[in-house]
Amino acid sequence: MICVGMAVCAYSYDVYVYVTGNYTPLKVAKNISSIAFGQNTVTIKGTDGTSSELSYDAFNYFRFYPTPVPAGIQKVSRNEASIGYDGKNVTVRLQGRIDVVELVDTSGHTINKYSPGTEAFSFDIADKAAGIYIVKVVAGEKNYIKKIVAR
Repeated sequence: MICVGMAVCAYSYDVYVYVTGNYTPLKVAKNISSIAFGQNTVTIKGTDGTSSELSYDAFNYFRFYPTPVPAGIQKVSRNEASIGYDGKNVTVRLQGRIDVVELVDTSGHTINKYSPGTEAFSFDIADKAAGIYIVKVVAGEKNYIKKIVAR
């Protein structure tokens, strides 16, 4: 899940492992990438490469809690990418092919989505309500983002 507002964030999950009747977790694992259930144990792996193995006898249940984490979005560099707004049109220029361009409102909903496949792309937002929007650009493995204020 990604949220867009005053800040851009994403969610990861933390796992809290409990023994019935005890409100203090037996184990807390942050930013989980996977959980593997073996014959006698469960292995919890974190996105940082850490791993915890727990015997089924050691716990009764676990809970997942979403945790906001920074989204992996690169700052737009002038020599690599340009995202501009002139009061009517949003223009994107890259050194390379633009795969996807999205216009997102502050609640995180995608308003428009384009797949131009070119190095430059422009679209009109004159019909959109005045407010703050996020322009998200995907080019291969790279992601760019820029906040614009529509008038």
